[in-house]
Amino acid sequence: MSNPESIGPADSFVERERRRLVYEVGNCIMSWAGVEHSLCLLFMSLMKLPIENAVAIWDSIVSLEAKLSMLNVVVRQNTTDTDILPIWDKIFVRISKKYRKRHEIAHGCIMVINDERIVFVPYGTMTSIFDSAGRRLSADQIAQRNKSFHELGRAIEWITTSVPLRRDNAVAALPEAPDLVRQLQTLIAQTPVGMPPPPQS
Repeated sequence: MSNPESIGPADSFVERERRRLVYEVGNCIMSWAGVEHSLCLLFMSLMKLPIENAVAIWDSIVSLEAKLSMLNVVVRQNTTDTDILPIWDKIFVRISKKYRKRHEIAHGCIMVINDERIVFVPYGTMTSIFDSAGRRLSADQIAQRNKSFHELGRAIEWITTSVPLRRDNAVAALPEAPDLVRQLQTLIAQTPVGMPPPPQS
């Protein structure tokens, strides 16, 4: 079990896989940083304050959960639009779930087994490392998680544009919806009134 900078020859299977895991982990963490930046931009766009004041308020709060709670109030103070608010509600729930997924990557570790196999261990606690039946993530799975973070950031950007647009002009055409927003619109349209929506992934 090891986590060195390199393992054996550059063309070995384990070293190629190590490099790919490091690459995908880095991309995943940076995509989540984009999500948090998008949330800050949404907050800034809705607060009727000088930008530096809005940023100071946002950055003074360390906990993302507390930031989200505050942001949820601000969004609801700025819109009751039925084309936007249901989408925000689903994005809001999804952010918390994806935040936990981000932690798995940010606090995970790469483990080499007998110089022959290499795996990524979510969270990477000593308990999870030594649990041979514990969950492991492949580079492809981490890449898929990176994609989901990127899509979430684009959905937040759509909210950032849409809320002030409809707040100032109730009949304004909304911007083109990114993939995740379209998926959520379909989910909402297919959910009978009064029925709880199916769980989100």
